Amino acid sequence: MDVPTLISGLYAAAHGRTTWHAPLGDLAAYLDLWLVQVGTVDTRNGALLFTGYGGPGATPEASLDYVRFYNTIDPRIPAILAMPTDDWMLSDRHHDAAFVRNSRFHQEFLIPHGGGAMAGAKVLEVDGMQFMLAMVRSHNAPPLDPLKLPFMNQLKHHLGEAFRNMLHLRSTHAELDMAKELLGPFDHPMMLVDETRGLWHRNAAALKVLAQGDIFKEQAGLLMCRRKEDNEALTQALHAMTRTPAAGSAAPARQVLRLQGADSAPCLAFVSAMRPEQTMGAFGRAVRALIVLHDPARRRAALDPFIVAECLHLTPAEARVAVQVADGANAKEIARRSGAALPTVRTQIQRVMEKAGVSRQSDLVLRLLNLPASVAWH
Repeated sequence: MDVPTLISGLYAAAHGRTTWHAPLGDLAAYLDLWLVQVGTVDTRNGALLFTGYGGPGATPEASLDYVRFYNTIDPRIPAILAMPTDDWMLSDRHHDAAFVRNSRFHQEFLIPHGGGAMAGAKVLEVDGMQFMLAMVRSHNAPPLDPLKLPFMNQLKHHLGEAFRNMLHLRSTHAELDMAKELLGPFDHPMMLVDETRGLWHRNAAALKVLAQGDIFKEQAGLLMCRRKEDNEALTQALHAMTRTPAAGSAAPARQVLRLQGADSAPCLAFVSAMRPEQTMGAFGRAVRALIVLHDPARRRAALDPFIVAECLHLTPAEARVAVQVADGANAKEIARRSGAALPTVRTQIQRVMEKAGVSRQSDLVLRLLNLPASVAWH
């Protein structure tokens, strides 16, 4: 693969036309690397906001382990952040053999997974966020050849421009008119986010939440949580929603997060994958995540079918039936009100019970009346 094609792939990923995995994998093959990684860090609290991988080391197991357990103790990130933007952090010069022997990150994660020496650099600094590039060799392989430094600098420049374009694109995009129409009427806060936390759409209710800043806020077009712990949970969820699953497996379609507001009150965030092949491209040409917020303390006169559906992963029709069951209606009454056939309603009730994990209708009513407090937290 030639250099122009490699660089073009980076711009395509930044524009959302492909995932980061493909162009970073091509770059790893071109430079004989174990892994190429890009990421964004909030410099105020050190939270990893986004990371993308490519190369032989970008296995689902290693990627998830890094996001869940090891990104917070990665000694290379502070070293990169401390370097000038026009320089490279070369790990073989920065961390000697004694450091590596005593480093949990190296001994528990990097070396067992097969990684070795790294060349890393900042490519862009915007509003307290650092966009970084890391190129990692295999364990026991020699560090990157210094003769490749001119190409590495060229690569760093183009990646920085690609990230600049990505941030600008989010403020001027025009591909999500359908999403705006679909999400606009809801009074629940809804946001459409990509794998880098980029905000592609926020409905009116979400704009109010972002303006308050109690749970979320928007920074340079990125979705940020108020608490570091919530940032980490959201990073994991977005990583799981948007990554390409391994052969023979399926990426999760939905997760429920329990976030905490400024007053310590919990808030539910339903994070669902919006895949273009499953949504007719209504939410864009790339995989994105729909985040729906719900405040459990918010009192309503009746159960909200939309939130019931999100809590139990029901279809809209099943949720409407569930709410009527909670209100005391039986299958015949529900069929009469809706005009649906009685066997259809009975089947819907049975499906609701299965998804709720109960075997008796009385237990279903109790479960519904306690939603969303009984949702299993992740």
